[in-house]
Amino acid sequence: MNYCEALDYLGSIRYLGSKLGLDRLYPILSDLGNPHKAYPVVHIAGTKGKGSTSRMTSEILQASGYKVGLFTSPHLQNIRERAQVNDLIISTGEFSDLIEEIRILNVKHEKEFGTATFFEVITLLSFTHFLRQKVDCAVFEVGLGGRLDATNIVEKPACTVITSISHDHMRILGDTLGLIAKEKAGILKHGVPLVTAKQRKQAIDGIIEVATPLGIPINRESFDFNFTDRGPTDGGQLMDYSDEDGDITDIFVPMMGVHQLQNASLAIRACRILSRNGFDKVTPEAIKAGLSKVFWPGRMESIKDGRLIILDGAHNGRSADALARAINRHIKTPKRTIVVGMLKDKDTRRFIRALSTVSCKVIVTSVDSPRSMHPEKLAKKFKQRCFDCEVVKNPVDALIKAIDSTPDDGCVIVTGSLYLVASLRTALGRFNWNGI
Repeated sequence: MNYCEALDYLGSIRYLGSKLGLDRLYPILSDLGNPHKAYPVVHIAGTKGKGSTSRMTSEILQASGYKVGLFTSPHLQNIRERAQVNDLIISTGEFSDLIEEIRILNVKHEKEFGTATFFEVITLLSFTHFLRQKVDCAVFEVGLGGRLDATNIVEKPACTVITSISHDHMRILGDTLGLIAKEKAGILKHGVPLVTAKQRKQAIDGIIEVATPLGIPINRESFDFNFTDRGPTDGGQLMDYSDEDGDITDIFVPMMGVHQLQNASLAIRACRILSRNGFDKVTPEAIKAGLSKVFWPGRMESIKDGRLIILDGAHNGRSADALARAINRHIKTPKRTIVVGMLKDKDTRRFIRALSTVSCKVIVTSVDSPRSMHPEKLAKKFKQRCFDCEVVKNPVDALIKAIDSTPDDGCVIVTGSLYLVASLRTALGRFNWNGI
């Protein structure tokens, strides 16, 4: 099977959609050598920030001298981004060979157990790739929820992390924060330490309800560890961190927004827990070195190409709030133009309200997805909030229009969907993944 055939196969099983549950995976895992039992895993769930926290955890462990697998989703520009070892994405040859191997096993077991889905196949591929690359440990970001997510095949993680929880995927996970939190806490395993962000009461109560019978040590932000915002600086921001193992000061995080400092504190705490359990090369110096290298495309990504362009995949109210706070904290020019496109299943009301503090000039465009919200419909919603708004249906034309109409000392912000960010990042010629 060549790379194009591998992609065709994945396309052929995408119609299966998302089928939460793990039973289909175990017979295939057994035939693959049970890679989910082969190395320590940091398992990270949450609503917002789990991808950034996963990346930060990986960078700290790499800076400590470990070989680290990293699984994240969704991908931005290339499906192979989802499986990385020390920031190197899986090669086309390895990807194709593993897809063929898993395809054969999928056919072998589908009559008895059903067909593994697209996400399940990529998860199986990543666990197996990391085994064959002989990683020292791996970081796995949950895809959806936690309890029934395919990544939850890991049986005894070294540490679990739950980032900030808010309302999302309510038709699947539940319509209250408590129910959502319990689904995400489904990744917890007996006696395995948990690191959690500061949560709203309903969410933390749901987490504690799941954790207590399992005898889990809960490490809570503001109780067991904390960070201090030292303010923005050139290329990012500074923070201090403290817990019972000691303080770490002058930590540089090359990402925008206070929420990224929270994510960094979760990654630090998780790595310090690992340092007590065999990963003794994790030191304050390695933590600082790792975080100073963090790069996460499409998440408050800054591109200076004539004028400043910010790419951020915010797509709901909570993430738009974080985007607005980050822009107003780090980008001082008031000359800002927003290029936005959204999917039609997203809640636009709070999203638009958050952006009212960022700019009054908006160019609405389409998203390269069959679920794209019609630009005219989205523009009408912006105009109802008194935005200066126009429609340019082609995303590249919309970006060109924004650049041409924004002064040289201004800023263009692309947001609303990772699909839109990905297509315009490609149009800007940005391919910053090793191995592409």
